[in-house]
Amino acid sequence: GKIDFTKLRAALGDLVDDRSERYLFTWAGKTEAIRSLQTPSRATLIPCPEESIDFENASHIFIEGENLEVLKFLLKPYYGRVKMIYIDPPYNTGEDFIYKDDYREPLKAYLRQTGQIDENGNHMTSNQETTGRYHSAWLSMMYPRLFLAQQLLREDGLLVVHIDEHEVSHLQLLLNEIFGEENCLGTIIWDKMNPKGDAKGVSYQHESILLYAKHIETFTKTCRFVRPKPNAQKILKKARELYAKLGKEELPSDLESCVRKYNLPLEVCREHIKTITLEDINTQFKEWLKTQDLSGGEAAYCKIDERGQVYRLVSMAWPNKKKAPEDYFVPLVHPITGKPCPVPKRGWRYPSKTMQELLANGEIVFGPDEKTQPQRKYLLKDNMEENIPSVISYGGSDDDLLEAMEIPFENPKPVFIAKQLIKAATNPTTNDIIIDFFAGSCTTAHAVLELNAEDGGNRQFIMVELPIPPEDSAVKEAGFATIADIGKERIRRVIRGYGDNPQPLEGVGFKVFKLAPSNFKQWEDYTGNNPDEYLEQLSLFQKTLVDGYRDIDVIYEVILKEGYDLNSRIERVESVTRNTVFRITDPVRNQSFYLCLDEKVYLEALEPLSLKEDDLFICLDTALDDTTKANLAFQCRLKTI
Repeated sequence: GKIDFTKLRAALGDLVDDRSERYLFTWAGKTEAIRSLQTPSRATLIPCPEESIDFENASHIFIEGENLEVLKFLLKPYYGRVKMIYIDPPYNTGEDFIYKDDYREPLKAYLRQTGQIDENGNHMTSNQETTGRYHSAWLSMMYPRLFLAQQLLREDGLLVVHIDEHEVSHLQLLLNEIFGEENCLGTIIWDKMNPKGDAKGVSYQHESILLYAKHIETFTKTCRFVRPKPNAQKILKKARELYAKLGKEELPSDLESCVRKYNLPLEVCREHIKTITLEDINTQFKEWLKTQDLSGGEAAYCKIDERGQVYRLVSMAWPNKKKAPEDYFVPLVHPITGKPCPVPKRGWRYPSKTMQELLANGEIVFGPDEKTQPQRKYLLKDNMEENIPSVISYGGSDDDLLEAMEIPFENPKPVFIAKQLIKAATNPTTNDIIIDFFAGSCTTAHAVLELNAEDGGNRQFIMVELPIPPEDSAVKEAGFATIADIGKERIRRVIRGYGDNPQPLEGVGFKVFKLAPSNFKQWEDYTGNNPDEYLEQLSLFQKTLVDGYRDIDVIYEVILKEGYDLNSRIERVESVTRNTVFRITDPVRNQSFYLCLDEKVYLEALEPLSLKEDDLFICLDTALDDTTKANLAFQCRLKTI
């Protein structure tokens, strides 16, 4: 409820010199990292239908380009619309980063300025990692991207970040500053079950996954954030198999194994054949559970009742330290002895009316007599989900998966973990948008496509990756020129089918866009004093679009500038014949505008549009004379390029 004016001034680009003692999280280059957010982009996104699948109808998007520039473009059309941002940023290895933002100096210049090397390039310190740049460069790279990520999220949105031990503490401080520490949902430890063999100290076998909500109260109200209990379906299946034997005759399991092993005649053991009881079924069920690798809360569901339902027993004692109201002390009567059972010291968990309802529904289990305190029966079928745990053990990798897809890529995020978190945070029926702007091999896209196929969902992804050449020779030998090419091809193969999954995903496609220079000429301030030179520069801007532009590229640049969705529908208005006019419709906002890129616009040609006061019409400024411009501006909202 208060404003931190120091942060406000810094966010607005004002230099702040506050020497009073206070808690601050800062690093070398932080001010420039903040300023980079205010640097306008001079690029655009151009469509690449030839690299897409079903470009016209697809809702998924892949963008090839530098992610900070791309995020600036996405901010206007997708501000406050993204349900989940799921990233696995480059881990800090102490090397220079691929992401060279404008505000960052070359490595050698930085080292000279901070006294780490001399003018000849000789090192002036034995440990460069502790001199400031090691963490500062990484934080400066991450700050503007995470800041924009926070702006993109919905009020019930979630950010998920994978990170290793080198920057996890700094990343948490950075996210606390941008999101507010009150919006931290916690940290998941991903136990890889494989300690690093080259460790100098503690041998790390885990990575951290940090989770931050845009607004934690809104998130928790609208999202349950749970996952299916591991092995629950398998347990129910086994219980059904065992319960089906109730009342049937069979040999004890140890004797039956001897009969099979030594091929004995059944007549020899006939006197040992017995009728299977519910007690026998429960004994076999518990023995089977001991042989299973159960890691979640499902292990507690170890009983089968008379109806064949799997359940566990839970105490019904009042959970608080204070004594419960009097109505919570009404005793339960044992159904066989007719005597009251002991009441918990601080009372029952539920009032007497609720206790009677549970009793009527068969949800209370009594002991052999009234001396045992009754417990509540929790059915597994009614509790098939559990909260996301703080530790996820997964020692597998996706190497075999990528090999089956013929996609060479080192250390991808596992689809298994990505699917759990995306499924927990998103709604399959509400067109939730998931963004990954460190897309790599596009594990996130793979997870979204599989989830949609499994539950019929309509989640949409936006992937962003740099077109940088791969370092791995195997990637080059496989014919991939860039990391972005790997991501695009993986998406294609998931959609078209691969290896053990040859079935294509029907009706699924994705659009490819690439970051490119703007189609609008960029004005450079003239600093000379020669009028002829200035007039010559002005003459170059008589036409505002660059030479050789494509109409479709300009259309998408205008779509972005107007804040329209990249999945906006583009239609040529057939009723207008003398000019070529496009109607662009945003499917989310259900709004449209008209665009004409002809060198001359004829007012009478636009009559079929029946332009009204609220309609937006955009065209080239040079396409209108003064009279036409005045008339159009009177009829509708007119914008010119």
